[in-house]
Order: sequence, then C-alpha cells, then structure tokens
Amino acid sequence: MKLLRKHTSLTASMLLAAMILSACGGGDAESPPTRAPLAPVADTTPPTVSITDDEAGDSASGPVTFTFSFSEDVGSSFTADDITVTGGTKGTFEMTTGRLAELVVTPNTGETSGTFTVSVAAGAFSDAAGNANTAVATASQAFGATTPPPSDAFLSFDEVPEAFADLGAYGGALPTVETGPTGGTGKALKIVKPAGGEVWGGTFFTTAKIPFASDKKSITARVQSSRAGAVLKFKVEIAGGANVEVAGTPTGAANTWSTVTWDFSAVDLTKNYTVIAITPDAELTTSGVSYFVDDIKVVAGTVTPPPVGSSTLATFDESPALPFAGFGGAEANTTLETGPTGGTGKALKLVRSGGDVFAGAVVTTGKVGFTADRKTITVRVHSSKAGVPMWIKAEGAGGLQTPDAKSTTEVVTGWQTLTFVLNADVTKTYDKVTLLPDLGTVGTGQIYFFDDIKLLEAGAGPVIEAKTIFTLDEPGAQTVGFEGAWESTIVNDPKGGTNKVGRVVKPGSGVPFYAGTTVVTVANGGLPKIGFTSTAKTMTVRVWSPDAGIPVRLKVEDIADSAKSVETEATVTLASGWQTLTFNFANPVSGTPALDVANTYNKVTIFFNFGTN
Repeated sequence: MKLLRKHTSLTASMLLAAMILSACGGGDAESPPTRAPLAPVADTTPPTVSITDDEAGDSASGPVTFTFSFSEDVGSSFTADDITVTGGTKGTFEMTTGRLAELVVTPNTGETSGTFTVSVAAGAFSDAAGNANTAVATASQAFGATTPPPSDAFLSFDEVPEAFADLGAYGGALPTVETGPTGGTGKALKIVKPAGGEVWGGTFFTTAKIPFASDKKSITARVQSSRAGAVLKFKVEIAGGANVEVAGTPTGAANTWSTVTWDFSAVDLTKNYTVIAITPDAELTTSGVSYFVDDIKVVAGTVTPPPVGSSTLATFDESPALPFAGFGGAEANTTLETGPTGGTGKALKLVRSGGDVFAGAVVTTGKVGFTADRKTITVRVHSSKAGVPMWIKAEGAGGLQTPDAKSTTEVVTGWQTLTFVLNADVTKTYDKVTLLPDLGTVGTGQIYFFDDIKLLEAGAGPVIEAKTIFTLDEPGAQTVGFEGAWESTIVNDPKGGTNKVGRVVKPGSGVPFYAGTTVVTVANGGLPKIGFTSTAKTMTVRVWSPDAGIPVRLKVEDIADSAKSVETEATVTLASGWQTLTFNFANPVSGTPALDVANTYNKVTIFFNFGTN
C-alpha cells in the first residue's frame, strides 16, 4: 500500500476572505472606510512530479510498480503515453487520483537482468490553471541481479525467465503461479480443486531435465494446504512416454507450510524426465481446497520419509470446510459451529432427535492412511449424556466400509478424547469417517460435538487382532436353511465379487419370523472354536441386502449343546450394496443368554429381517 502525505494550504479565495476578516476587525469597532475589493491572485506555479517504486531491495526479482506523485491535481492531462520506459516493457497503468498514478514495468522478453528506467519529460502534464510542468523527472530500478533461486532448488517459481512452461490442468483443477502465503519465499505454484471438479484433478508443466542421479532419487518441496494431512501425488514423465508417480508424505496442519517428501527410487536414470504432474488429494472430492507448492528440490541420497506421527484427518477449522452430512434422520441436525467451552475453534455438531437408531454423520476426510500397524483413530467428543455407546467406522467408494468400532473409553459428559481401533483392510482406500453416537437407540434430543479426528502413529493405541472364522471359499463349507424351506446355497458372488458367498432367499409367505441359515463345515460337523476372550467379543459379517433398515441377528452356539448360545443384532444401513455388519456379543439380545468366554461356540446362524414374517 502506498501512503500519501497530505498537505493543507489556503486557496486564493480563502486567503482573500482571511485578509478581509482581518481588516474588518470585530466587535463594535468603527466601520472602516469603503475600499475596492482585492483582485484574485493568479496561479503561475508549474506542477511537479516525484517517482518512487515498490521494491525494497537493491534488485527486483520481477515486475516493478512505479508510483508518480504530483504536487497538485493534474486531472486527466497525464497518461501512460507521457512516460518513457527503457530496459523494460510498460504494463498496467492506473490514474488512481488526480495527484497519483501507477505503472507496472516488466522485463523485456528474454532478459533476465538489467535496469528499468522511467522518465517524464517537461511539458508532459498541466494543472487546473493550465500551467505545464517544467522539470524532468527520472527514476531507475535494477532487476534480476541479486535474487537467484535457492541454490539447492530445482524449481522455485521465482526464476527469471520462468524455469517451467506449458502450465496446464486436468480434472477441473485451477493452477496459477502467484505470491505464496505468509511464511513462503516469493512465488509458488497454487492449485485449487473447485467444487464439482474430479477427484483426480491436478496440474502439469514442463521443465528442464530433472537432475536425478544414483544418489539423488528423492524430491522434496515446501507445501501448504487449506486442509490438514493432505497427500499430493507427484509424477515425473518422459514427454509422451514412461512415467513414475508416487504419493508424498502428508502435509502438516491446515494453512501452514511443511516439507513433503516423494521417494523416486524407481526412476530410470537413463531416461530424461521433463514433465511434472501434481495431483493433490487424489482420493478426495473437494469444494475449493487450495494447495501451494514451492522450492522443489532433488535431494542427494535416497531419502526415507520421516516417521509418520499422528495424521490429522479433520479439525473442522479447514477453509473451505470438509464435506459432511447427517443421515438416518440427522440430516437437518448436523451443522458446523463453534464448539462448547474447552474446545478449539469449530466442531461438528450433531443432535440426535428422533430418526433411526443408526442416525449419525459422515465426514469426507481424504484418504485415511491405514497400515497393518496403524489402525487407531482418536476423536475429541463433547457429549450431553454420559455412558452412551459411541461408534465410528471408515468408508470408501463402492460401499466399502470397515466394521463399526466402539470407543475403548467410557463416555462422560463434556469434552474427552475417545479411542477407536478399526479393523480396516489396508489394501483398500477409505476416505470418509462415519460418526455413530448412541448407536442402536432413537435419540431424544441429545447433543454431540466432534473435533480433531486423528489417525495415530504406527503402534499407538490398543491392538486388537482380528481372526477370520470362515469365508465360504473353504472346502466343505455348507449353508443349511431351516424353518420355511429357505433357499440357502453357496454361489459365486453375483454382485461384483469373484469369491464364493452364501445366497439366502426368504419367500414372501409361509415363513416364520425366526427362519434362518446355519453355516457349517462338513469335515468336522462344525466350525473351529470361536476365540472369544475378555477383550475380544465382536464378530463381523459382510452382507448384501436389497433393503436398508432391516435387523440381522447372529447367533453362536455349541454344536453339541444348544443351551450354550448367544444372540445379538445389527442393522443393515445400505440397500443393494455390500457392507460389513458388526455384532457385539457383549450386548446380547434381551432374553437370551449372556456370553461366557469359557464355553465352546462353534456354530453360527444368521437370521435376516428377524422378527418379520
């Protein structure tokens, strides 16, 4: 911003009035003799101009804005044509007021250093009285000589001329090169993924040959994202040919700079990679998230990315906000607002009032980086009710879901951090977290706030081992329907899979509400003993149902003693799609026996839409 020093002076008419008042005196003094009025004083002073620029250093790294400050109002008598420029090219000109003008000067094509000189000749402009300027004004500014890019940066986006070309986009992304946010160094590559764009949207450009070497096979860059934990894919290509693409380490907190590393140990050193493509958050549908990339370096040595600590999936302070939605009757009661006292900024608010027993909210977080030893998520929760069951699950495209995971911590009233261990398939991509407060109960006005969803570092949190009991692909697997002549067979998955599944048909009439299907292994007349323990009391089953909202009951028993059994239920939430239901045998159906981990349970029976004829 340019600050102008304001000067106050008396005009000729004001001066005349002051002189008359002084001559007249005041009070009851005798009136002076009548005299002729004074003639106006003619303005014969020529206007002048001073020239300054916006560059604080000795040398500019790019375009320079020159400011022309006039001693008095020159109206429209001054234009860009009155300015002579050498060593550069005229850009935008603006007469902001009658006493102030600005002109942007850029380097001539192909010139990387030199000096801009601007001058205004005598007689170029005039004031309101018609007086023309008589003094010549000149100013100079060096450019390009003392602001080289960082010595170890392959591409800093501050190079003059530019060190990249053919900037383009795909999937609806919007790339530009502009001054980066506070904390950066000069210009940066900005990528915006607007609402309605493709998840794979990104940008590409050409550069000089990327200087990979036997001991230089990693790339680092400074990155800032408006969402925490963003993952950017970086691709290097031969023009029209082979390429290598890798995902970088996650960014840090939202709207802060962090260093991201890409491991390119798979590059072929005999090839000339001259095309770069960057795809931010390739698994996330965004609504205006912005990313800045700066100071791209080819790093000596094959760099092992730093250990990944807690990855923040959502803080609800992101700008723009992460997509979220309520479901099961909570659609209108899910909002983003400042949380209760003790919270940090905004939080996701969910009110459970009526609706379904599975009402909740889903947040699109971007890819959740599950690994074999990294499956624990924490969430800060504020509950208006203590002791409620709190569950979450992760979801992905095509109906992919993890089993529901219950908090390992008892819920209290107020803010607390809850821990969840998710049995995720690490070969799949999950990009949403679903929040299920008081699952299994119709809400009566309870209020919940959720904040700071994090995936903990490898090895953190409790470890729960999941064991597969049966898959129906095993030799000797068999399903047996009962009570109503159900059709119960094992078939190849007709709904998109390649494995075998149990297919159950419940006729439209004449079938009692407790008709079901038992799964057995013919070889030994039953399943291996199910390994329930004091801490492992949950089973999951993948199901496909044409209807959502139906109860599914799962029963386990001793094949040799039917009196030893436990029954519990889960509810289908997805119509015509595969989902994983979680059955908690620590919470048996009322009126049925409790789980006794000392018993042998080796028979499993499933009842679809239990309770309905």
